[in-house]
Parts: sequence; structure tokens; C-alpha cells
Amino acid sequence: MLHFKGLAMNDLEFAALLVSRVCHDLVSPVGAVVNGLEVLEDETDLAMRADALRLVAASAEQAAARLQFARIAFGAAGSAGRAGKSSFSGAPRP
Repeated sequence: MLHFKGLAMNDLEFAALLVSRVCHDLVSPVGAVVNGLEVLEDETDLAMRADALRLVAASAEQAAARLQFARIAFGAAGSAGRAGKSSFSGAPRP
């Protein structure tokens, strides 16, 4: 049983909150990747395609950084548990 700020929750409730947080953090960048890919499918203007490609790349990097942060912050011990300063170089800021 985990106690936090006077609230008690079991392991399953804590895991559900943790997964909810990770999903919340990924919705925006993954949605932007999907939107950028939709623009690439339909757009013929080269400047617009270049912008869409930049959006896809930046959003994919952001999603990857957020996943890496979650792995380091919440993952099991192992390589993630021994993270150095360089492990956080691409991690998003809160």
C-alpha cells in the first residue's frame, strides 16, 4: 500500500495512474506525427511538405524523449536505473 499526501492506494491503482500519465504525455506528440503524415499524404506544395516533415521529426523526437524519461524515471532497475546526465539530454522539461 502506497501512502501519498494522506491518500492510500494499492499497487494496481498506482500503476494505473502511472500509465495514465505516460499516455497523457505521449498524446500530443504522437497526434502531431499523425497530423504531419496526413499533410504529407495530401500536400503537393514543397514548402508545406517540408514544414510537415519538420513537424513529424520534431514530434517523434519529443515522443521518444518522453518515453526515455519515463523509462528512466519509472522503469525497473538495470540500465535505466544507472542513468547519467547524458541520458536526460533530450528529455522534455516539465
